[in-house]
Amino acid sequence: MFALTKKIKMFLAVMSLISIINVPGYADTLTECKGAKVDLNLSINNFDDKLVSLEVPKEVRDSVAKIYSEHPDAKVTISNTDGLSVNGTGSSWGSYRTYKNHKLRDWIITTTASYPSQQIKKNVSAAYYKDNICWTLAGAIAGSFAPFLSYGVTAIQAIANSPTNPSPSGSDILEVAPTYTCKEKFTYVYVGSQYFLGTKSYCSTINSLYWRLYLANQHKNYTKTFTYNKQFKTPSYDSPDSKAIIYYGNGGYLETQPSINIGGYTFALT
Repeated sequence: MFALTKKIKMFLAVMSLISIINVPGYADTLTECKGAKVDLNLSINNFDDKLVSLEVPKEVRDSVAKIYSEHPDAKVTISNTDGLSVNGTGSSWGSYRTYKNHKLRDWIITTTASYPSQQIKKNVSAAYYKDNICWTLAGAIAGSFAPFLSYGVTAIQAIANSPTNPSPSGSDILEVAPTYTCKEKFTYVYVGSQYFLGTKSYCSTINSLYWRLYLANQHKNYTKTFTYNKQFKTPSYDSPDSKAIIYYGNGGYLETQPSINIGGYTFALT
């Protein structure tokens, strides 16, 4: 009898654990899953139906569609938590939080994508390229970092491990291909059963840059990938709530997506 009771208790414990595991990943309607964490891995073939079925807001769905139209091979996930310890309320991240008597929720699209190689120089100066890479917001420079990890290092030094180009050519080529991760955060304010976009903000990271230097007179390609992990956040990313409760009735406070400029060519990071 004791053994049977023990087995029953073990069975019930396992069933309870299964229920706990299954709850966060599924919700028929978001209004019925308060406290649940929604975390979706998407693909270009299934994202629309999946997001509609979970009642993910239209602005978020439209952004995912735009991402896939520009980067079909992107890795895209959506979560309603960010795992951050800093936020407008000082409380834990969850499906809902309260800030100054307003109920708020985030939807965060995380995209990792790569651009194809882009030619940024084709002249005798390609080997000696060393211009800083610039973060830009609405065309204005918002920060910079060295292209080859250390300031003053040239392309030929970093990529070909050579101090100089012995035979420069007007046909020398320098190309770059960025890989990045962008978190696009949509912060919504809930009023009754309705929700309104309050803030859109960004956290972008340059993961790596693939470089190709072609020296025409040598008929030789040199390639190298550098890891950067350089991060840029728009001003409201860590604390979106104060802006959200002011602007939610006017379409939201929409921050500009960050871009990087490399050799005069701009790469949008979203």
